Amino acid sequence: MAHRDYELVSVDKYRGTLTLRQTANGQTDTLRPEQVLRGDVVESGRAIGRLFDQSGLASGIPAWVPRYPGSHSQGVIRQDAPGIQKGVATFETSARAGRVAAYYGQALRELGFTVETVSGAPTITLNAAAADAAREVTVAVTPQGTITAIRITFTARTNH
Repeated sequence: MAHRDYELVSVDKYRGTLTLRQTANGQTDTLRPEQVLRGDVVESGRAIGRLFDQSGLASGIPAWVPRYPGSHSQGVIRQDAPGIQKGVATFETSARAGRVAAYYGQALRELGFTVETVSGAPTITLNAAAADAAREVTVAVTPQGTITAIRITFTARTNH
């Protein structure tokens, strides 16, 4: 199954590797098939996180990060390291950007976050932090024609 953020450059059957190119920046990396199947995200040949598609959504986003009802996942990248978990999730919905931003502001406040809203045309950004500073969420809501794009960046520190 193809992923919209990567394209296959080559297959080396002798070495048992695949070379992929990131469509956003043109960077190429060579991986073993098991790394691709696990969804590893690589940088300079080293796995730095995991790429989750819709089927891996539940394991890709922490339970404390709200999701807009009825939105559709466009992908999740998560990096787990000792003491920290961070990642980015993208969604799309047909709801209006203002409604989506209002939902996230209320949902994050109900979860105990302090929320700051920054409006800059056309994107509405919400920066949220938990009272203990162990968790942070940034939600960027951008209208794109008839669709609203949602980009969520999350960070959790376990040893702060």
